[in-house]
Amino acid sequence: MTANAIFTIPWRILPKWLVGDRLKILMYHSVSDNPRDPHAIAPDEFTQQMKILRSKRVVSLREGLDYLRDGCPLRNVYVITFDDALLDFYTTALPVLREFGYPVTMFVSTGMVAGKAVWDTFDKTKPTMSWKQLEECQGEQVVYGSHTVNHIRLQECSDAKLADELETSLIYLQKRLDVVIPALAYPGGYHNARVRLAARSVGYSCALGASSRWGNGPESDLFQLRRQSFIV
Repeated sequence: MTANAIFTIPWRILPKWLVGDRLKILMYHSVSDNPRDPHAIAPDEFTQQMKILRSKRVVSLREGLDYLRDGCPLRNVYVITFDDALLDFYTTALPVLREFGYPVTMFVSTGMVAGKAVWDTFDKTKPTMSWKQLEECQGEQVVYGSHTVNHIRLQECSDAKLADELETSLIYLQKRLDVVIPALAYPGGYHNARVRLAARSVGYSCALGASSRWGNGPESDLFQLRRQSFIV
């Protein structure tokens, strides 16, 4: 470990992290047989991870936020999230999740529904779900949050564009779907203080980043919630 890495360790939460008393929010994108895609997990591996979670407590994002607010024990508590609303969620991941009965939060880029993942750095041809498919998933314990309108890097937006990306996506989700939580997943995990303030200002209750191993506790900033890949 380098000297600089030492300074990035959140020492205050280290004791609870060491004993696993942290809310773990899992982040998935694609469930597909594509080992070259860094955002994909093979269906068999995904199924195995879901089997492991049977010995844990899997809760909805809303319940997870309640746990944080109320200071509940967080050991072995997990939330499952998906970004991008890719079609392989509907065809491949959903049947597995249905088998286990796990709640899921899906973050949708409203301007990219029934299209292609043109933002993807690996494969811009991956299809996304239609509104009809999104509606069907509501009966399978899937709740929706915002991934902006166009899946763009929010830090690079003007103030007007930033507000439009955040507000329009949330309003449109709430008009089209019945089970929507005012939660935002920052595209690519990128955000700064201006982006966080804008999200709060237009009515989000929380926002999620990406790729952190530290989990979440009562001290967590709800607009900097940490997500991670599957680690037990």
